[in-house]
Amino acid sequence: MPETFKKIAVVGGGPAGCAAAFFLARNGARPLLLEKNTSPQSKVCGEVLSSTALGVLEEMGVTPRALGAAPITRILFCAGCQKMEYSLRHPRLALSRTRLDEAIQNAARRAGAEVLPGLAVQGLVTESDGTVLQTSAGAIKAVRILWASGKRDHPFLPARQGGESGWLGLKLHLRLPEHQRQRLEGLLEMHLLASGYVGLCNVEAGLSNLCGLIRVSAFRGTGADSRAFLELLARQSPLLAQTLEQAETLTAKPLAVAAQPYGYLQKLTLPPKGLLRIGDQFAVFPPLCGEGMAAALLSGRLAGFSLAGKDDVSLKLALRRGLAPPLRVARWMHRGAAHPLVRTAILRLMARRPDILETLEKTMDPARGLLNIGVS
Repeated sequence: MPETFKKIAVVGGGPAGCAAAFFLARNGARPLLLEKNTSPQSKVCGEVLSSTALGVLEEMGVTPRALGAAPITRILFCAGCQKMEYSLRHPRLALSRTRLDEAIQNAARRAGAEVLPGLAVQGLVTESDGTVLQTSAGAIKAVRILWASGKRDHPFLPARQGGESGWLGLKLHLRLPEHQRQRLEGLLEMHLLASGYVGLCNVEAGLSNLCGLIRVSAFRGTGADSRAFLELLARQSPLLAQTLEQAETLTAKPLAVAAQPYGYLQKLTLPPKGLLRIGDQFAVFPPLCGEGMAAALLSGRLAGFSLAGKDDVSLKLALRRGLAPPLRVARWMHRGAAHPLVRTAILRLMARRPDILETLEKTMDPARGLLNIGVS
């Protein structure tokens, strides 16, 4: 590809990038969407779509239920022998990232975005009239760049700092025995463990998704082996031990992502000029809260509606104001779940006062601060 000029380039074909490209295109732009993979890949992700995420996907013409998504109406919190079940105010759906990303990339393409799969960004050069993206297929010049590379940092951009490290994000698709899969129908299990926490739910095509955060020190003893990872979890949870006993793993190793600053929220002054980070590049939600994909989709939606009329600082300020309150609660939940005495006390309190969970569900919804910004 020779050097080309595009008004706006979006880097990353996940929820944030595709939402940004879709809403930019729907509002009259013709953005370029760059995705380094030639086809959608499995990602470390809980794969649960909240009602807010489903609302944005509906605007994009994507219907997860038609793609086979599994419904979730209840959450079961487990810590050792302690259990507490909660019925969700708004049902959720669970869909694999490979199927979701394919659908949202197609939605961006239908809206008018130019989608270029298999194009990796290898560097960038800031110029007076824009930024040149050095890619695996040549140079692309853009006046604005939306950076939506997900959980991956790049050596040519300032790394995300702060938050809480020392954790390993892990994800494994399983094929459970039929009776265990039936037991999980409509259910998301959240297991609070000595070494971290994991969620387990059904997705499409007869599969179940196991995903969560485990301390790096605990995972080292597994040799990154899928079966050894399941055995580590089973030793910490009687219910998981029963569920995973006959589980079939689809890969020899779980997907893993390290060095993520969970709880991170971008500062207004992070360079370079003309580049706006969205999704996990702007705010990293701990997976326990279940709103990471909603926050990514909403940040892309806001950028798509507002980019033509706002400068970068105004957009960053809007994102910070919208995401800071739910992220603050997510940090608190993450830290509480990681502390044995605190999580025991929290579970007992939630069992006595289920209205607290309803309040948390409302407070952690990023739509409260972002859904109506930039639409007018």
